[in-house]
Amino acid sequence: MSDQGGWEGPFVGSATAGVFSHMALFYEGEEELIAGALGFIREGLKGSEPIMVALRRHQIDALRKALRGQAAGVAFFDMEEVAKNPARIIPAWRKFVEQSSGVNLPFRGIGEPIWSGLNNEVLAECQLQERLVNSVFAGTGPWQALCPYDVGSLEPAVLAEARLSHPLVFESGRTTTLDGQPADPGEVLGWALPEPATSWAEIAFDGGSLSDLRQFVVGRAQLQPDRSEALMMAASEAAANSVRCGGGLGVLRMWRDDAEVVCEIRDRGGIAAPSAGGCRPPTDQQGGRGLWMANQLCDLVQIRSNASGSVVRIHMRLE
Repeated sequence: MSDQGGWEGPFVGSATAGVFSHMALFYEGEEELIAGALGFIREGLKGSEPIMVALRRHQIDALRKALRGQAAGVAFFDMEEVAKNPARIIPAWRKFVEQSSGVNLPFRGIGEPIWSGLNNEVLAECQLQERLVNSVFAGTGPWQALCPYDVGSLEPAVLAEARLSHPLVFESGRTTTLDGQPADPGEVLGWALPEPATSWAEIAFDGGSLSDLRQFVVGRAQLQPDRSEALMMAASEAAANSVRCGGGLGVLRMWRDDAEVVCEIRDRGGIAAPSAGGCRPPTDQQGGRGLWMANQLCDLVQIRSNASGSVVRIHMRLE
């Protein structure tokens, strides 16, 4: 990375240039987070910029208190709620961008999708979203996204990944730029998913046996009726995608542990887009809604694809 100086320059410069800027803020403890967020927000308020802040509830409370009367100019969202399924993070930002683009002003947002205590599955999907932000919002400026990372509680590997997914990093009073291009979100499609730690049941399916698959899922979900129905619909949509695009057939595996029920659909097809399932398809599009629907219905959807085929793993917590 190369040095770019202090706090003010990157934010003012990126907005003036009319481009999208994606920066990580490395902080240690809530006091540093609030200080960094305040500087970023107040700079935007000076120019009457639209501002969105997506943090955890206790952080929002502390930031509101520090902003005092200025908090009315900021839209706050509970990131713990938004990021229950990380695939919903970018749609939330996309809505903010669409609403802000018509005001003829720069705009900015703060979002912390990763914090200590996330399980490995959710962490990986949040890291995918951070990589995707660079390509999804390229050319949508002038706006700036600031992503805080707590260096006191996060593992070194998580911080290393953050350095690769953010073109700018603010740390210890200085801003550095990434040498080269941000990490490719397509690489995440090749990341291996761990084998389940418990036993599973499985069923093979094709276009003529999707009703059997639906009965299989409902019979083994053992969830509240509405959640069993949601899991069944998501699995059925993913399996229908396999029939259409994955060679006409596939295999569903299903297991549960103390925290969740998981349905996994495997086929021999390929998924090229790392953002698959993250955006609502246009109303006039034929098909292609299965993965998006799964993300709306369930708690987590993991998508992987390589030379041997594709995997869609759908998680539903025991609630």
